[in-house]
Amino acid sequence: MLQLADQIDAAESGSVALFPWIQYRRFHWNNDRIMLDPWNRLVSKDVIVNDSLPLRDEVIGGEDERAAAIGQLIGAEKHLVPGFRALGVRHVVILDDQPNQDVTGDRLLGANLKYMGDGLQWWDLGEVQRPESDHRWTDFLGWIFALFAV
Repeated sequence: MLQLADQIDAAESGSVALFPWIQYRRFHWNNDRIMLDPWNRLVSKDVIVNDSLPLRDEVIGGEDERAAAIGQLIGAEKHLVPGFRALGVRHVVILDDQPNQDVTGDRLLGANLKYMGDGLQWWDLGEVQRPESDHRWTDFLGWIFALFAV
């Protein structure tokens, strides 16, 4: 896992999306205890994960608009590469030793499988259609108001 993370860090720019599209994992090296997915701390690239919060009776939506869009794509599209690339995703990591597989290689038509082994797959989707992060001036509106207040 750590070697693959280093390879992804050294690869072309673009965001990383992790599948299956759940935020909690069970790893054998962690005695199968439930834990948050560690990938956003393993790579320095922008990592998109499902940030919704599942509760007993409902799911509370997350804050990341791209994560919500990825969730919608998974449910609506058979071929995911064009939609992922439009969202800035270049790298897809599939943890194929996890339950609830919602993205498999047959849904990544046209992508390049760069690594497969140890319960992991790394797919390169090619050049993204928009930058990794889409910072708009509205993202910094709070800072502007704070500067005026000071």
